[in-house]
Amino acid sequence: MPDTPPAGAARLVTPALIAIGVIAAAFLVFQWITPSSPPAEAVRETPAAAQVGPRERYGLTAAEEASLWPGALANRALSSSSLDLVEAAAAEDPLSAGVLCAARFSGQGAPQDDAAAAQACATAKAQGSTIGAYVLSLLTRAGRGGIPADAVAADALLREAAATDARAQHDLAMSLRAAKPAQARGLAEKCAAQGMTDCTFLVARMQQTGEGGTLDTAAALATYHRLTESEYHPAGTRELARMYLAGDGVPRDVAKGVDLLKRAEVLDDPEASYLLGVQAEKGEGVAKDEALAHYRRAAGLGYAPAQDAVARLSGARP
Repeated sequence: MPDTPPAGAARLVTPALIAIGVIAAAFLVFQWITPSSPPAEAVRETPAAAQVGPRERYGLTAAEEASLWPGALANRALSSSSLDLVEAAAAEDPLSAGVLCAARFSGQGAPQDDAAAAQACATAKAQGSTIGAYVLSLLTRAGRGGIPADAVAADALLREAAATDARAQHDLAMSLRAAKPAQARGLAEKCAAQGMTDCTFLVARMQQTGEGGTLDTAAALATYHRLTESEYHPAGTRELARMYLAGDGVPRDVAKGVDLLKRAEVLDDPEASYLLGVQAEKGEGVAKDEALAHYRRAAGLGYAPAQDAVARLSGARP
């Protein structure tokens, strides 16, 4: 006779079976109403670079795009992105095309290649990038990158870029400074307003000399102080030194002037090194036997008056 469970056991088993059935049914209903998800390996992350615009990707503001010199622009952009990504985006994105143009021209972040620069800059210019027109003006003036030298065409490109490009405004101001100082000063003020420190310096120089407008020594002095303390601008520091050495707008202070020249020399300003040589020869604030060393430093940076001074002092020695 087969074993049969006691009556009490049967009463316990029946509710348990019912509970299991309810749980199973609930699980099936949950599976039916919940949409299926793709396997984990099928889900792909969108690259972070593709989720942001080119300006954020390169870490450039609009003002920096229009005012950084080609090498500085390329260095800034390619410190935040790869050359491959820039090249891939350059066909359709004006900023990427401009970065590639600057990189190929300057050799910052990419091999320096005039022919490749000319091609990249033409693409950038066609897309509306002002640095494309600016660099093309430099290549055209010098006859580089397979472009025939043509000063007229270079001027036209420079003027085209100068409508909004601070670099072009600076170069155009420098070219007009002697013949049309008022126009040059206006261009310098225009590009200084875009935050270009070299233009800020040029405005201060023209204020100091009165070129193209009113003489304003106090404004020039204030600008030189700001360029020295906040921007570490070599030429601004050197000109501030000149003002202290000459007593121009400030009490004459040779020690302060020499100290400022030394600060500018550390920033590789060749004229500052030359002026330290001059001070040494005069015996003002610099030891006389240091003159040749300062002249040699300036000469090594290509400063012609210093090269003449080196030849003079070297020839005078036994």
